[in-house]
Amino acid sequence: MKKSGRPSGQPAHILVSAPNRAGEMFLCRLRQKGVPHAAMVNNSFERSRLEALGIGPVIVVDTKDRATWVPPDMPIGKVFLFEDSMNLCCRYIHICKTWKIDSIHAVTRSDCSRAVYRSLGVKHLTYTTRQDIPELVHRMI
Repeated sequence: MKKSGRPSGQPAHILVSAPNRAGEMFLCRLRQKGVPHAAMVNNSFERSRLEALGIGPVIVVDTKDRATWVPPDMPIGKVFLFEDSMNLCCRYIHICKTWKIDSIHAVTRSDCSRAVYRSLGVKHLTYTTRQDIPELVHRMI
């Protein structure tokens, strides 16, 4: 069994929140490399946007309703949360913690958010720009 409580018969997926271009590029690189992955969104517009890019599966979570925070039916290894909204990124951190996922990576362009993510228990914090996404994919997987 994986820490998420799901069967380990299939390879662990990398779960990515990609509300910005850097996150989209990261997902596309994972797809190109054949790495099992899934995207996490909180609304149908974001789901449609990512599916139009060929990204799937897409997991939709209701960030306001804890009762709906059910772990996905696939094993999750690492989680990469690309920050567009600090509030949303923090909610995703709380959700992933309820799923018992320990490897949560917050990816930000802002130095201001680092202390907040550290206080939430995120051990993997990356400051990045769009230009270094290929290097980030290579380093992180």
